[in-house]
Amino acid sequence: MNTTRVSPNILAIKILISLNFSLTTCKATCEAELLELAKRTEPPRASANDTRPDDLVIRESWAPTKFTDPRHHNPENFTYLVRVGRLDLNSNFQSASVISDEFTQTYMNGWAYILEVPEENMIASCPKDTGLTSSTSERALRSEDQLLRLASIYSLQAPRRLIAQSIAHVAQDQSMRKRARLSPLTSNCNEVFFRPLQSTLGRTNCAKIIGIAYFADRHTSTGIPQSTEAKIEAQRLGVPAIAIPIVAL
Repeated sequence: MNTTRVSPNILAIKILISLNFSLTTCKATCEAELLELAKRTEPPRASANDTRPDDLVIRESWAPTKFTDPRHHNPENFTYLVRVGRLDLNSNFQSASVISDEFTQTYMNGWAYILEVPEENMIASCPKDTGLTSSTSERALRSEDQLLRLASIYSLQAPRRLIAQSIAHVAQDQSMRKRARLSPLTSNCNEVFFRPLQSTLGRTNCAKIIGIAYFADRHTSTGIPQSTEAKIEAQRLGVPAIAIPIVAL
């Protein structure tokens, strides 16, 4: 069964780009409108009198309770923090991606572990794959100073805003690649950096695996259906395996 579908927000952004983006005059206008779209997805405050600092509001938006419990998965409305590759609690940092019913790009489009990560453990986010964790740069990010520098370069954004920025980035990138007659990218995930293990005020905050997300219509690099590997791993860990629809970009 083909589970590919197109998000209305993605269609709207593509139409916006096709109407406003040109190589000569409209790039700034398009970028400004996309930025405004992203701003409208900031986490809502409790009231008009909510004067908490923006960084506190943003960090609270990463609380595990703000994400979907895979035991109660709704294919029409979900948000997960996922990682393609094992969770290593001994690592100083690891990367993941945020996916939702509007944006389901994972690293290399592989099946992924659904994570629960305390908001205190979150470091930074970027609407595109930075390439840091798949290069020699990862080894240079082990020190605390380098992690602080990472956080200053890629500021932590609220999950909903990160998704909006990711959709906008992919749509704009595809438009530019099409005009340049380049092949479209097959994978264009966002990237989030977090500490798998962190002690705060005498309490240990630990990331954990709470599910497996897979694409029903995709196969692994060895030709095995993703569902096969994902369900085996889910059974081994005692967590649910969730079929994620492929959202066309």
